[in-house]
Amino acid sequence: MPTFWCGLLILLGSVVARADTVLVQYGFDGTLPSAQEGFYIYEHSQGFVEPTSSVKFSGYRSLELQEAPHDKAFVELQGIVTPITTGDVLFHFAFFVRNPDQGLNIAVAGPAHFYMQPNGIAFWLRTRDGDLFHNSDSMFRRLFTMQADTWYVVDVVLHVETGTYDLRIMTPRAVEALVLLEQQPNAIKTPGSKLSKISFIGDLEDRDSVHYFVDDVELRVLSSPLRLGPPTPEPRIATTTHQATSSRLPRASILSGAPSSPRRTYFDEYLELKQLEVSVPECLPVTSLRDFGVSRDHLKESPMLRDEVRQAMDLPTDQFASPPAFANAQAVGIVLWRRGCRALRAGQNADALVDLTRGLAALPAAPIVQAAYTLAANANGRLTEVERTVLSLASVWTEDARLSVLLGMLAASHGNFEEMREALTGLAARLGEEQATQLIGNLLLGSHSGFATLKAMFGERWREELDDLYIGQSYYFSLLLSSRFDDARAFAVKLIARYADLPAAQRFWRERQADTLVFAGKPGEARPLYEAILRDCPACTSTQRRIEALPDMNR
Repeated sequence: MPTFWCGLLILLGSVVARADTVLVQYGFDGTLPSAQEGFYIYEHSQGFVEPTSSVKFSGYRSLELQEAPHDKAFVELQGIVTPITTGDVLFHFAFFVRNPDQGLNIAVAGPAHFYMQPNGIAFWLRTRDGDLFHNSDSMFRRLFTMQADTWYVVDVVLHVETGTYDLRIMTPRAVEALVLLEQQPNAIKTPGSKLSKISFIGDLEDRDSVHYFVDDVELRVLSSPLRLGPPTPEPRIATTTHQATSSRLPRASILSGAPSSPRRTYFDEYLELKQLEVSVPECLPVTSLRDFGVSRDHLKESPMLRDEVRQAMDLPTDQFASPPAFANAQAVGIVLWRRGCRALRAGQNADALVDLTRGLAALPAAPIVQAAYTLAANANGRLTEVERTVLSLASVWTEDARLSVLLGMLAASHGNFEEMREALTGLAARLGEEQATQLIGNLLLGSHSGFATLKAMFGERWREELDDLYIGQSYYFSLLLSSRFDDARAFAVKLIARYADLPAAQRFWRERQADTLVFAGKPGEARPLYEAILRDCPACTSTQRRIEALPDMNR
């Protein structure tokens, strides 16, 4: 399961007959590439490198690179493999630029690094004043004028012995390629020049602030010739992520310029996350440093923080007992979170609670630590703390599939609805009105105004209504988590009737009713329910996102 940032697979070995050897492949949906695996992310500049779900070519996320000018450094994603001395090598990736008038550089080089010398730069793309160039025979040659906010799919077949390459650049689903070149002399015009590095950076002059995204990065040694030509018909690929995906991008996908996998949605992520083992508490995966409350501004302002956070994320488990004495609370909290999650998996619930209590004290606003603490508190029978933390988390993860799975996991620890009601009733009585103002509205409407709506609707009964809202939501997700789709839908229908006089709460349960149909494999039946919600509430963004996701689901 994904735990942080981007996905990486490195397979090194000899070429097997009829099969390519994939050296590097990542789609930024899994773990952070590490130095031990030959990958480095440099953020010593004032810019940042971070996975994001806001723009993606495939899967859940792409990698976002934001350069900062005049900071005497640059952001970079760099990969290193064992030097390749013979054969043909495919470098495949997609990139998307917000401001193509700003400079960026993408290159493949050898053990002599990124210099214009033998075993140095073999392939080099750069932008200048909005145009894209490639460097062949030591000269930059113009390719085309780039469009902002457009995905470009790049394929380069490098012929090591001859020192040449073939290049194709296209946009998704295009009939013709934008660029289709063959037998171009490599940048240093040197036959036999070795290949061992790939790099994505900003500008070399430190003047620009390019903002771009990369996805579907792959480097492979080809076992047979690959002729790049016009795009071929896009192959049919699976559209739900609860099926296992291949770690190797088929050549048919490469030739078509198609994404390695469909763009993933809330529905897909929920289906993957629900595979977590419920019988043993399991921490939910991290998707970015923001889960720890670490912002881009914090990283820009403090090189020490950047270094300590990286060290904390990569700290070997055999050093958990005596971790370094970090100066930053963020690094301390990350190590305590990792150690507490490890204890949870091992069934050491008391030890997990100690570490995660300390982790939450270090990072009180970190949603991923709040979620882990909630699991540990639940495992130790501290239901009051479970309820309080979940309500706080709800304001941050309103549209995050991890909240749905967390609620289901917590609720599944109770045997049935009545047992759950007995265990959880009284939550509101333990909340002060100020806390309720902040928390109730987020559960009900996604904003603090929900509290005023609930009080106006139910008067002095608002505390009981909060109990029902919290318990009902938890119970619904426990049914969903156990794939009891008919029961979950029937329960949602009951709550729709219950909140007939409260439109905002009713919309919430109408959306849950439609969600259940999607998870049950009936998106065609869900669509009219979502559309009816949008007719009543055109500004309901969560429903809009679900409608947009439906075409990617099996009909």
